[in-house]
Amino acid sequence: IFTMRTFAAMTGGMAYYNGNDIVDALRRVDNDLAHYYLLSYALDHRNPHAGWRRLEVSVRGAGYHVRARDGFFVAKATVSPESTRDMDMALALESPFNATGLPFAVRLGAQAVGSNRQADFTLVVAARDITVSPDNRLDLAVGATVRNPDGLVVGRFGKDLVGAMDPAKLADFRKTALTLSDHITLPPGQYTVRFAVRDNLTGKIGSVAAPLKLP
Repeated sequence: IFTMRTFAAMTGGMAYYNGNDIVDALRRVDNDLAHYYLLSYALDHRNPHAGWRRLEVSVRGAGYHVRARDGFFVAKATVSPESTRDMDMALALESPFNATGLPFAVRLGAQAVGSNRQADFTLVVAARDITVSPDNRLDLAVGATVRNPDGLVVGRFGKDLVGAMDPAKLADFRKTALTLSDHITLPPGQYTVRFAVRDNLTGKIGSVAAPLKLP
């Protein structure tokens, strides 16, 4: 019970115990969820250390009782996204599951180049999802792996998209999308291509896999 109460207090919740009336407990939970405020907190990047950060929520006036989480854990990747860049990209390209931290879309095509085939792709990231630093920079890493039906990697692609933005054009940029068009040369065959895009300023990453047939 002590553990339940401690966990509930840390997360701004309420512990239910010593009873088997599930209907009543769910009713109380539903009532509790119907009356709350959602507050946002901007991470203080002046503190470069990972670890526990305390939070305190207070209200003016008397007679109020506040239940809110009392802190959160900041991982090393959050305070120093570049420290886990290579590992993040490797995991995203190896994992069978798609990462959803950074949405993007990919269009695939193909054309013959001698005895091989050129797998053309166009990758599109909505500008509103891309982080721009205070000094108007963006920094993205793009990677791809190509696997044959046996699961062996037979092709790779990697590219960094780093550049400075014109502050006067930043508002217009947010309404558009960042597009990268490139290709990977492969012999004819059936493949699976997995793409990954990482926002190196925040550590957010997205990945997606697509089938590719090169006749």
